[in-house]
Amino acid sequence: MRTLGLSILLFGLVLGACSSSPDPCKGVTGACVGVPEGSSQEAVQQALLDVKTGGTVAFGAGTFELKTGLSLDIDNVTLLGQGMDSSILSFANQTDGAQGLYVTAQNGFTMHDLAIEDTKGDGLKLLGTTKVRISKSRVEWTKGANETNGSYGLYPVQCADVMLDGNVVKGASDSGVYVGQSDMIEVKNN
Repeated sequence: MRTLGLSILLFGLVLGACSSSPDPCKGVTGACVGVPEGSSQEAVQQALLDVKTGGTVAFGAGTFELKTGLSLDIDNVTLLGQGMDSSILSFANQTDGAQGLYVTAQNGFTMHDLAIEDTKGDGLKLLGTTKVRISKSRVEWTKGANETNGSYGLYPVQCADVMLDGNVVKGASDSGVYVGQSDMIEVKNN
């Protein structure tokens, strides 16, 4: 009996040591779609399609290599990373799309603790969204300022009730933060 108990304990330790990345949804309340480290372009976009209204897409730590722009058209979604230097959506090899992430949800979008890097065009563009909250996120063109970088890092346009707080934007060819044709905007600590 003692040998069996020891065997089960050792098996559990080995299984735990072999497990993949931690669950990015751990600690998230409500519906969550997890995107673990190493997920493909298709898996990342599928998570943005699968999330339900009011849900969260949680990215694990790591760099997600993306070749085409991403889109989100679902209301009240939160994109959550493990930190602006830990969860990175990299578009360094982007071949298609005018933005890194294009959000057209009508009501509610939140993003925090996530990075978007090296997009062909704008880093994060939101069109016509009410109640936008972006905090502790980073948009960067990692080779520094260059006229071939995307024009805008954070770009809400025709939006209302927007809060941009505690973000970092580096290397945009025009403006790091550009809020156009929008109402009730607060931009601070960026």
